[in-house]
Amino acid sequence: MSSPYQHALQQQKNFWQLQFPPELEQEFMQYRLDYYIPRIRILAYTAVAMILMYSYMDYVQFTGDVLMHTISIRLFIDVPIILIVLVASYKVKDTRLFYRLFSLAYFINGLSILFILLISHMNGIYLPYEGLFLLLMFGYFLLGLPVLHSTISSIGVSAGYVAGEYIIGTDSQEIFYAFFFLASANIVGIVGAYLLERLSRSNFLFLGQARLGHEEALTDVNNRSRFIAAASHDLRQPIHAIGLMIDRLRHHPDEVEKTTPRLHQAHEQLNELLTSLLDISRLDFGLVAPNLSDVQLSRLMAMVPSTPVIHTDVEDNLWVRSDSALLSRVLGNLVTNALRHSQATRIDVTAKRRNEVIEIKVKDNGVGMDDKTRRTIFSPYERGNHDQQGLGLGLAIVKELCSLMDIPLELECAPNKGCEFTLTLPAVAAKRRIQSKPLPDKTLQILLLEDDYQQRLYVEALLKDWGHSVVTPTDLYALGEADTSNIDLVLADYELGKNMTGLQWIEALRNKRPELPALLVSASGDRDLPERCKQMQVSFLPKPVTPVSLRIWLERH
Repeated sequence: MSSPYQHALQQQKNFWQLQFPPELEQEFMQYRLDYYIPRIRILAYTAVAMILMYSYMDYVQFTGDVLMHTISIRLFIDVPIILIVLVASYKVKDTRLFYRLFSLAYFINGLSILFILLISHMNGIYLPYEGLFLLLMFGYFLLGLPVLHSTISSIGVSAGYVAGEYIIGTDSQEIFYAFFFLASANIVGIVGAYLLERLSRSNFLFLGQARLGHEEALTDVNNRSRFIAAASHDLRQPIHAIGLMIDRLRHHPDEVEKTTPRLHQAHEQLNELLTSLLDISRLDFGLVAPNLSDVQLSRLMAMVPSTPVIHTDVEDNLWVRSDSALLSRVLGNLVTNALRHSQATRIDVTAKRRNEVIEIKVKDNGVGMDDKTRRTIFSPYERGNHDQQGLGLGLAIVKELCSLMDIPLELECAPNKGCEFTLTLPAVAAKRRIQSKPLPDKTLQILLLEDDYQQRLYVEALLKDWGHSVVTPTDLYALGEADTSNIDLVLADYELGKNMTGLQWIEALRNKRPELPALLVSASGDRDLPERCKQMQVSFLPKPVTPVSLRIWLERH
């Protein structure tokens, strides 16, 4: 998500008016003030020293009323005002108040110089007006005043000097020269101050963006550290259990019936942890892209397990525009989260039409959560109950997937009153009526491309258990001559050895059968692989692939 600094940087050509949105403008003014305060204090001491030096020069050169006026103005107007600004730099915290006070002090000091020049000229003592140039240099370039403040004050003093010379009857040619050079100095000063402030604003935005990036990086490092601590425990647990049970079966084969369910449970736990890690990594790298289509909710809900705790209520005529696979993952994560962590005795999954949208709700009657937990529950590696197992990724994945599909996600909860998650999706017209029950199993002729012997045996056995026919060529290079006319679909691993990939074999097979359905499974770290599959209209499942997800894909094809 774009930060206010990044947004302003993208629009920086448009801040020619030197103005940010109100909240960013206030932050910039504080940043500018913090930057210039040390300089202002140095300049204040310098200005007092210069005033004392000019006062001594007045004492040496002037007498009578001229001396009294110049010394009075310098010592009893200029110096006190400068000292007030100096004290304010330590005391005043309101940026607007300080800049107003600072600008007023600059303007009054400018008027003081103006009066000293005019008093001297009225008494026949010529002091060069070039002293005003020093004032303008201070105002535009050294004091750090906003451009508007320095411009108004500087032009006001310059115009006042020209008007004063005209009133006291100074020669018109001298007035013209003074006007010309002071106007030129103000133009140069305004342009220079404007460019400096634009540069200052750009630096502020870059620094703000860099600070946010640094904070995000630190947060990410802390999250990763917490994740490593959690993963090192949670991943070891099922691996340790699987190892013990396998060893137990080796020595006590008669306990297969008792041990197999526990072994399966440990495997499911391990698989779920690994799948969550892969999902959050793919989301982090932007490798997940929604494939929108019209989805019948009742058919999608049929994938939700039916238990005494879980209850679904969805009409057959409710259809939405969404990504079927990603939406199924969202609902699965919400149900799993409620089942494992809410201590609920009832979980309701419902879908109701509300005008042009359909609201899907997952509600439980569990322990709920407080406001503090609610604010962080969608963050990666956050677990509402730290005594529970898991990596804290389930709801983070839900949030990311909903964001990808532009699905508003709302959460209502309270301690001991359960949680209710609401998804709002655009409704579409109902298509042909499809029963919510899964379609009967159909027999497929599947071409299995897998170069790992053990995995090929396991997958082949699994597919045959489901009633499918499987062709598993031991020599992949003989495929070019094989008859594939009776093949219904291809199931291929990505890395098949000998510098050939599953995608290449699928492409070669489609030269003969352009419409041949294909599924690629892979544990490859290639970030572009899902996109390449999408371009070739090849389905993609990252390893580890669960039997459930594989069977769902086969049912759809």
